[in-house]
Amino acid sequence: MKVAMIKSRKYVCDENSAGFTSLRKLSCQIFLAASYCRSIGIDADVFNLNNRSPFIYENYDIIVVWVPLYEGFYD
Repeated sequence: MKVAMIKSRKYVCDENSAGFTSLRKLSCQIFLAASYCRSIGIDADVFNLNNRSPFIYENYDIIVVWVPLYEGFYD
């Protein structure tokens, strides 16, 4: 099984925040989730859509997207 974990373009931080902040923070939870998946034998990759590089969905069985749940979820 191959899993893609994607940080959405406007999503700055995922640790107990609104998803928007003036401070630059490392979004640790996405990396922790990918690390855990790898530790149990699941092939997981992390992507940041701010890079604007082409993403090929067909290469993955599961796609997970990190989005802010407070302010901006519907953006």
